[in-house]
Amino acid sequence: MTVYVALGTPLAPGGIGVLLVVGPAARELLGRVFRPLPGRRGEPADLAGGRISRGCLIGASGETLDEVLVRALDPAEGLGPEGYEIDGHGGIACGRGALTLFESLGAVRVDASELPLLAAPPGSPQATRAEARGLLPAAMTLRAATLLLAQADGALQEVLARASRLVEAGGRDEAFAEVERLLATAEPTRALVHGVDAVLLGAPNSGKSTLFNRLLDSERALVDPGPGTTRDVVTGLAVLDGVPVRLADTAGVSATDHPVEKIGVARSLERARGPGWRVVVVDALAGVGSVPGELVRGLEANARTVAFVNKIDLAGRDGAASVARKLPWPAVEGSALTGEGVDSLARMLAGPARSVDSRGPAVFTPRQEVHLARARELLAAGDLAGAHRSIQSALTGVAPPG
Repeated sequence: MTVYVALGTPLAPGGIGVLLVVGPAARELLGRVFRPLPGRRGEPADLAGGRISRGCLIGASGETLDEVLVRALDPAEGLGPEGYEIDGHGGIACGRGALTLFESLGAVRVDASELPLLAAPPGSPQATRAEARGLLPAAMTLRAATLLLAQADGALQEVLARASRLVEAGGRDEAFAEVERLLATAEPTRALVHGVDAVLLGAPNSGKSTLFNRLLDSERALVDPGPGTTRDVVTGLAVLDGVPVRLADTAGVSATDHPVEKIGVARSLERARGPGWRVVVVDALAGVGSVPGELVRGLEANARTVAFVNKIDLAGRDGAASVARKLPWPAVEGSALTGEGVDSLARMLAGPARSVDSRGPAVFTPRQEVHLARARELLAAGDLAGAHRSIQSALTGVAPPG
């Protein structure tokens, strides 16, 4: 009889705050704290057929916590047979007050992305649709939201159900092809939904901060002709071809005795060892010799390193090309100041996620990917029964026995 409560919007300044309360006793809990405005019907038991009630959330001492709109959720929305959406005022205080109120009544607070699977009936074929709804509030770009909406409408569910029927009918090769096509979407979809990391590295005054601002299309980092302006890591979210890319602008790597600059250099090198892309910004005027040796030694074998040979507007095309040929990484020649070459770099960072069909079926959670990878192995081995169980697990969210 667990009732779950989750924020459908961030606990942050805003105009509207959405709270979701779902579970077998959700109606009873809501009835204890919700009062319709005088002269209006709208007790939780009356909210059917899409009706909305306006009223107040009442605290333990009888005080009004917030004026809200309450709507009963349709079971087709994938959050179980009993649940309510409460739309109140945005902001930290109202959201936290409503959460605390329901927790005091015994509701269990969860993240919105967890709620659909927790609330859906066990073994429901709606699991992938519910997962997509759970991830929608955190979508960072319009393309990511469009893709998740397609999955919430059943794009992935439909293909998984078809693959399951093919296995049942003995269509091993057809089912294998369906699973292969779905698994091919997993990596680019992960990048589109969850974002890509990229850290900008290089010597002082190579143009990292100018490139950072250019990719963000804003003046997020300070830029100065003198070296050493950036002494700490500055971060920002860029949208490159519809793909969210988390950028980090780092301090220039160089030998220094300045204690603050030393800390900045150490943090830059630490970031260079992190996940995602490494973009080494190289001053075409200063040449290959300006690239810090620590970066060359640390990044030579890294497959996700690219150089941006900067200042082509000053060094000329031949000069920039000469520098690019001597670098140990793939290189893009351009100018962070004028924008030349930045689109090419952006396409490289966005990667295969640029080509994801945001309206087609896609594997978008690790759980789905694990079960489908196992189904592929079993299909290749001729174990149709095992493959069917794995596909059903991807479809329903229930792990296969054993």
